[in-house]
Amino acid sequence: MNPKAMKHKIFETAFLVNWARASDPVLSRDPWANLWVTPESIRFSENFRDKISPHEEFQLCLRNRFFTEALEYFEKKWGHFVFLNIASGFTSYPFILNPTNTFIEMDQPHVIEYRQQKLTQFEKNNQIPKRKIHFISTDLNSKEGLEKLERTLKQNSSQPMFVLLEGITYYLKEDVNLKIFNLFEKILHPKSQVGLITWASAVKETPIMQKILDCFEKDLLFPRDQYTWIDDGWFSQWEHLKPLKRADYLELEKNYCPKPWRLTRNEIVDETFYLLEKI
Repeated sequence: MNPKAMKHKIFETAFLVNWARASDPVLSRDPWANLWVTPESIRFSENFRDKISPHEEFQLCLRNRFFTEALEYFEKKWGHFVFLNIASGFTSYPFILNPTNTFIEMDQPHVIEYRQQKLTQFEKNNQIPKRKIHFISTDLNSKEGLEKLERTLKQNSSQPMFVLLEGITYYLKEDVNLKIFNLFEKILHPKSQVGLITWASAVKETPIMQKILDCFEKDLLFPRDQYTWIDDGWFSQWEHLKPLKRADYLELEKNYCPKPWRLTRNEIVDETFYLLEKI
């Protein structure tokens, strides 16, 4: 893939997520998302919403809420833990957690560079709580990236870890996903958890997903044959990584929102949420 196209894709989709979370900070539990919203990101995000689904902002607020509550529950259970956010983008999760936890964020070098610059600025202006975050610049689709991940896991294997892969598994190569989860199986401290989102093969031919693939191919130059589709049975190949929770957007809406519920299956970007636990 063209490196310039990859840079554009990551930045635009990361900004889109912040634009969405900022639309309802009460539902998303993210009062800092608006700091990352720019005029360019608004134009891209609104265009994406108009092309794909009228529920884009709402869905991404539900997504952030799910992982925020999962992290808070994990913190309540363990007190101190390591939070490894893979493909972290411009998320706000460290700011809702105790500053004594260990925060590690991994992403593409240009994303990490931009994030560090902006966080320094936001802290200086007292716009965010201060947090010590260890940044790792890498591309997990490379051998070097997987080696960095392995070292990071080993260095923090003596205590519980929450690993988050939010909105990244479908961009990674199939063999890379397998290697990553093999590392989790082998290295993670018992009772660690992994949170992730997948696109199931059943949604590949749906009208909404075809619109997404068309949009990403045209606007972000991402080839439509380079996504990875993961179904429920995929997780059965690991002995020590067990599904703890599975959900979709319709379930999340029922958990977090009063009636009348607005989502229907044929109008949403259908993603599957998982929490796995290392046993």
